[in-house]
Amino acid sequence: MRARRYTAPATPTQADRRRQWGRYLATRAWHRRRAQWIASGHANMHCPGCGAPLDPRKADVHHLHYPDVPGTEADEDLVLVCRGCHETVHASLDASPAWRRTSRRDATWAILTALRTRHDTSSTGTRPPSTAEGPSSTTPPTFSPGSSVGIDDPHPTSREDTP
Repeated sequence: MRARRYTAPATPTQADRRRQWGRYLATRAWHRRRAQWIASGHANMHCPGCGAPLDPRKADVHHLHYPDVPGTEADEDLVLVCRGCHETVHASLDASPAWRRTSRRDATWAILTALRTRHDTSSTGTRPPSTAEGPSSTTPPTFSPGSSVGIDDPHPTSREDTP
């Protein structure tokens, strides 16, 4: 999994908290926690944003809420998503002050619902094939609250792979 890069402005307290969580997410403790969560049956097997089948060993785990102490997240605060939708969620959260004014849980589900609605109402009725890791791009698509069908497809048919 790639390290998360934030673009949203942060107060010194927020920046410190992001560093703490970044360090935790790189530990064996997080990887054990992730594996336990997946083994417990809480992990969804299709991306809630695009409906792509997920390989839980490769898909991203998104936090709907970050508790004050890293490593104390509840099972219901985690959701399995493909890489493309995960990048879209983070890019949208970072790009829009409106999303940051609402709870992370509500904003995440609103973004994933908008992505799913867009995929379900696609004019072609089909979606390009996706993998659990999803596409990688230098600029993930973003959208703001209230926009659900004008967002870029997080699963483009052609892309350049990035490390």
